Amino acid sequence: MPPATPPPLTIRLATPDDADGIGRVHVASWQHAYADLLPAGFLAGLSVDDDARRWRQALGDASRQLFVCVAERPPGTIIGFAAGGPNHREDGQYDGELQAIYLDPACQRQGVGAALARAVAVRLADLAMPSMIVWVLAENPARHFYEALGGQRAGHRQLELAGLVLDAIAYGWRDTAALRAGETTAGDGRSG
Repeated sequence: MPPATPPPLTIRLATPDDADGIGRVHVASWQHAYADLLPAGFLAGLSVDDDARRWRQALGDASRQLFVCVAERPPGTIIGFAAGGPNHREDGQYDGELQAIYLDPACQRQGVGAALARAVAVRLADLAMPSMIVWVLAENPARHFYEALGGQRAGHRQLELAGLVLDAIAYGWRDTAALRAGETTAGDGRSG
């Protein structure tokens, strides 16, 4: 029997009303993706309510240059999100930044991540930011997703998280045209 086709996917800009769904996905994704990287007590202490409150505030703050795209399936269930905006590091090499991308663990490897990354790249280009960078923990096995999207290694730094000093690497797109057009291997559902 062939695998069931997932229900149709909708990608749209988030509003503050989406904060609860974003918070749910964010916490579930961290607890799943970072189970072997971060302390169990830290992950267990993550709160959907607290996370949703932070996202509601961020989405309602017009002064922030942040936008969030959500992926939802009927009946309006948020299964992933991605945040974008200007490059935080302002190093001049990349205009925009994919600041966050998280999926419900049950919805990975279905093309949702690629669709969200593409939506952020399109929005950034519409805002005159045709290049993009993303930072990811070096030990995160999902980092190869960015390579499948055409990202090239663009930097390294250390960051402190949950009391640990961790390595992070950057992937960059000098021009996101191929990503925006869906001309990447991740667009076929094999990653993300």
